[in-house]
This record gives sequence, structure tokens and C-alpha cells, in this order.
Amino acid sequence: MRGPEPPIRNIVKVFHGPDSTFPLRKGHKDVLCTECHTDRNSKGKTTFNTLSRECGDKCHEDSVHKGSLGNQCTKCHVSGEWAALAFDHQLPFPDGRAFVLAGEHLSLKCDACHGADQKFAGTPRTCIGCHVTDDAHRGALGTDCERCHQANGDNTFTHAMARFKLDGGHVGLPCDDCHLSRDFKPRPRECAGCHPEPRVHYRQYGTWCVRCHTTASWKPR
Repeated sequence: MRGPEPPIRNIVKVFHGPDSTFPLRKGHKDVLCTECHTDRNSKGKTTFNTLSRECGDKCHEDSVHKGSLGNQCTKCHVSGEWAALAFDHQLPFPDGRAFVLAGEHLSLKCDACHGADQKFAGTPRTCIGCHVTDDAHRGALGTDCERCHQANGDNTFTHAMARFKLDGGHVGLPCDDCHLSRDFKPRPRECAGCHPEPRVHYRQYGTWCVRCHTTASWKPR
């Protein structure tokens, strides 16, 4: 019949076992107690209640992030692992803000946005902050990309959002018929800007077409 476990093993199981709040696993598995628990009380005995569970407070120098992410390592890291297994992009960051990944961002590797230096802090949180070099509009439409684009690549723009509403013969036209480039702006909003004066009354009535015509038809109203 197996006898009771030695007291020290019971203590380790309670405070550092698989179901404890700080399990010793992987990199911590074979670390001696005395390597972490170095504090002593007035009688010279080891104390345990003053040791922080935060990695960088005493045990590990923050040589990667260099303090840029704060000192609460356990928000991203778990005991014995260098990988940020506890980090979830869908939850608030240590600073309380968040950048929820959606659409095409979900399949990206961390380095695609954060680079290889693992500093993380300071990464842009706006579309134009990351995509300024591949802005197909070359800045002509401003920096509020979210007005027309979604993270999954869908374009949500409709001409109802613009100052030039499409109706009549303009409805259903391919964008390229009017917009010869993806700059989109500037484009004329007067008929004559897109439609040359017809030969039938060339130089007779000027270019104020809307006096007689509508977008429904070239026939006079």
C-alpha cells in the first residue's frame, strides 16, 4: 500500500500542480524552488507570499518588448511558455483598447502587421495606417477607408452616399464608364463634363443641358 506523499511534494502539487494558479510546466518544470523563492523573513526562513506571478517583476528581463506593453506579462503569456498563448486579439489589450480581427485579417501572421521585432505597441489601428502604400485611390478619397470597405474585402460604397446620385440612364452603368481611374475624384457633375454637345444643336443652346433633358432619356422633357 502506497504511503502519503512527502510534505514538500504535497505543497508543490497544491501551489504549482496542473490545477493551480501557477502550474510549473515546460520551461518551469525543472526549476528548483530556491531559484524563484529567494526572499527570507526576519528569521531567515523562506517566504512565499511576496513573490509576484508576473514574469518580469523578478524572474525574466523584458528584453523583447522592452516595457512597451506594460508589466502584466500574464495577460498574454502563461507559465513556462514564451509564446503568447493567452493573448486573444478579440479581447481588450493591456491598455484597455482593442483591435478585433475580422475578414482577411484573421488569416494573417502576426509579423504581417507587427513586423519581426515583437514590439507590438504603436502598430496602427486604422486602415490607412497599414495600407497607405497600397491605397488604390492614392489619397484622393481621404483616409476613412471604412466608409466604403470592409475587412473581408467587400465594397460597401453606393452612389447614394455621394453628392452625385445615380438615376435614369446612369443606373447600372459600370463604374469604369465614368471613372477612368480609381482616383474617382475629381469628376464633373454637369452633363457636358461627360457628354459632348450633340451635333443636332451644336453651339446653339450652350451646355446647360438640364434645361431640356433629364437623365432618363436624351429626348427633351
